[in-house]
Amino acid sequence: MGGWRLVLLRPARNYLERLPARERGSILDALEALVKDPSAAAVKKLRGRPEWSLRVRWRRVLLIPDRVNRVFVVTLIGPRGDVYK
Repeated sequence: MGGWRLVLLRPARNYLERLPARERGSILDALEALVKDPSAAAVKKLRGRPEWSLRVRWRRVLLIPDRVNRVFVVTLIGPRGDVYK
């Protein structure tokens, strides 16, 4: 049985590239933990949107889980106040 994969869309990848190494590392660590064990991650389904939200410090990672293909598609990463707009 294969594990989950992670796909970062361009806006999420661009945001990560601009972050300082320490902050980028914490987000990547959280995403790695999500891929290893999705049931242990604290993700929340967003109301009225297809995404789920993963909290990493004061930033949010918006993602769409594809259970059929076992892929997490990361759509957006940003500060809590800006990412939901």
